[in-house]
Amino acid sequence: MLIAGAVSSESLAQPVADTVHFESLDTVLPNGGIKLHDGTVVQNLADWRSVAVSVDDTNPKRPLFCTATLIGPQFVLTAAHCVWSRGAMKKVQMVFAGAPYPVTACEIADAYRNGADMSRDVAVCVLSRGATDIRPETLDDTALYEGRAVLLMGYGCRRKYLVGNDTITEFDPPGQRRLRYGAGTIEKSDIGVDEDEQGVFARARSAPGKPALCEGDSGGPVWAGMTGAGVVPGRRIAGLNVRDGQGPSEGGQPDWYSYFLPASAPGVAQFAMDWAEKKKVAICARSRPDLANGADCRR
Repeated sequence: MLIAGAVSSESLAQPVADTVHFESLDTVLPNGGIKLHDGTVVQNLADWRSVAVSVDDTNPKRPLFCTATLIGPQFVLTAAHCVWSRGAMKKVQMVFAGAPYPVTACEIADAYRNGADMSRDVAVCVLSRGATDIRPETLDDTALYEGRAVLLMGYGCRRKYLVGNDTITEFDPPGQRRLRYGAGTIEKSDIGVDEDEQGVFARARSAPGKPALCEGDSGGPVWAGMTGAGVVPGRRIAGLNVRDGQGPSEGGQPDWYSYFLPASAPGVAQFAMDWAEKKKVAICARSRPDLANGADCRR
């Protein structure tokens, strides 16, 4: 999903149950389509079996939780606040292409565990076995720069807007959810969201009325090597959705900002690669093809 603006910001996930259940998009949305920020197209959701979402429809006002992506046959990337809450790791369940894959371990950075440092809001999880017939996505840890084209993906809200001083978020009803993504460019890089945070974030911006990152989009991939035209062989994960924010307002409605952690940030790709080596599992990373260990990575 595409976002914009920055006066206030918020984490994209909600601290709920002690168990987080992810399912890949081809099973969550078997009859759905992909809705672009400027229209609707229908594509084969099997192309996105590497992306999983956590769904909780018990609260219709805030029904979604997080997004995760397979970056190795048995290695998953998401946001730390999706799997860590109130000082403890949650129980994480993963289902890809309809098959359950028990999670043997998840890890987050000490800087997040000890102080909720949002510049380290990254988690990796190891599956008990490699996912079958699913190509893992590749982490692109080359530096992002202002003006670079990216594509933001999410599964959160339909629309976000202001009524007076209140931010209103609209969700699709259960059974009618859509995957959304929006093409954009990096508006700012190497910035902080809050004054006390390190300036490692990047952000994209969209006009009023466009979809915004919201609850459910945390941990979702920011893509490089593709645009809104559809799936391409060279798509890569250039960052991780973390926050949204309200920006400049004209005519009563603000633009929105999407804040994300670039894969090149110190706590993202390198953290994932170090932990993959420690656990002796394959990871798909552009700068370290040797760590793939023969995995059929999408490149």
